[in-house]
Amino acid sequence: MGAAAVALLAVGLAGALTRPRNIPAWSLPVIAAFVAAATGVVDSSQIHDVLRPLAAPLAFVLVAVPLAASLDQVGVFDELAAVAARSRHVVGALWILAGLVVALLNLDAAVVLLTPLYIRTALLVDVDPVALAFQPVLLASLASGVLVVSNLTNLLAASHLSLQNTDFLRHLALPSLAASTVGWFAYRRVFNIRPRVTARVGRRAPDRRALVVGLAAIALFLVLLLGGEPFGVPAWAAALATELVLIGVTRCVPWRQVPVDTAVLAAALVVLAAGVASALPHAFTSLGAGGARGFAAGVVSANLLNNLPALLLGLPHLSARGRVWPLLLGVNLGPLLLLTGSLAGLLWQASVRRAGVEVGAASYTRVGAAVGLPAMAAAALVLRILG
Repeated sequence: MGAAAVALLAVGLAGALTRPRNIPAWSLPVIAAFVAAATGVVDSSQIHDVLRPLAAPLAFVLVAVPLAASLDQVGVFDELAAVAARSRHVVGALWILAGLVVALLNLDAAVVLLTPLYIRTALLVDVDPVALAFQPVLLASLASGVLVVSNLTNLLAASHLSLQNTDFLRHLALPSLAASTVGWFAYRRVFNIRPRVTARVGRRAPDRRALVVGLAAIALFLVLLLGGEPFGVPAWAAALATELVLIGVTRCVPWRQVPVDTAVLAAALVVLAAGVASALPHAFTSLGAGGARGFAAGVVSANLLNNLPALLLGLPHLSARGRVWPLLLGVNLGPLLLLTGSLAGLLWQASVRRAGVEVGAASYTRVGAAVGLPAMAAAALVLRILG
C-alpha cells in the first residue's frame, strides 16, 4: 500500500509539472486522488477531515489573486514599476517590490501578476528579461515567511497550531529578511547585474490616482488583516472586504483571475499526501524534529513531494509548537531548488511561457541553487540564533 501511495503522489506531481498533451495541471493529480480513494489507498470516509484544514487557506488564495488582479487593474503595480524603471537602481527596486508583494499579499499573487510586469519592464531598461522574470519566483520562497498570508504553508500551519501574525514576525521575519538579502547578492552574481542600469524610458508624470487608490487598498487590507486577527477575522475575509472596495472603484469583477485550478490542484495533492502519511506513518518523523534536522528535512521533502504535502506530513510529528519554525522555513525555502517544490513555481512557469520567455526546469534549478543555497544557510543561522 505504501508503494502505491508514493506512486500515485509521484504521478500527481509529475502531471502537474509536465502537463502531458497540454491538459490542465490539476487533471492528473485529481485522477490520481480519485484512484487513491477508489482503491483504498486513502480512506474515502476521511477525505472530508483531510481537506477541512485546507478550507480557510484556500479561501484566502481564491480571494488574494483576484485582489492582486484588481490592484493591477487600478495600475498601482505598473506605476511602481515605472518609478523603479526610471531609477538607475531599477533591479534592486524591483527586488524590494517583489519581496513586499510576496510578504504582504501572497506569493501566488506575486508570481502571477509581477512576472509579466517585470518582463515588460525589462524591455524598458538594459536588463535581460530572464533576469527580471526570475525575481518574483525567487522571492516567493525567500520572502514568504513574514506573515501568515505570505504563503499557503503558513496559513496551514497557522490553522493547525493557532499561530498569529505576531508569531511569524517574531520567528520568521528576520530569517526571511536574511534570506532575501543574501539572495539578492547571489542573484546579482548569477546574472552579472551591474550596480546601476541605464533606463530607456522618458520621464512622465505618475498616475497619482493609481498610486493613491492602490496603496490605500493595500493599507486597508493590512489594517483589516492585523487589526481583525485578535477578533477572529480570517485572512480571507480581510482580502474579500478589500476586494469589494476595489470592485466598487473599478466596476469590474475579476472572475477569470480566481485560481480555481490552483485550489483543485492543492486539494488533490493534500489527498495524495494523506495516503502517503497513512501508509508510511513513520517515514516523515524527521520533519517534526526541529532544529537543523527539521529544517533540512523540510527542504528535502519540499523538493521530493511539493512543499504543501511535505508540511502536512510533518505537522502530526511536531512534539512541540516551537518546532514548527525550522520545518516551515525549510518547506518555504526548499522550492528554490526544483520547480515542483511549490504551486507558485508551477504558476510562475506558466506565466513566463505566456509572456514569451522560456525557462526550463534545469535552468530554474541552476539559478535557484546558486541563489537559494547561501540564502538557506543565512536564514537557518538567523533562526538558530533567535532560538
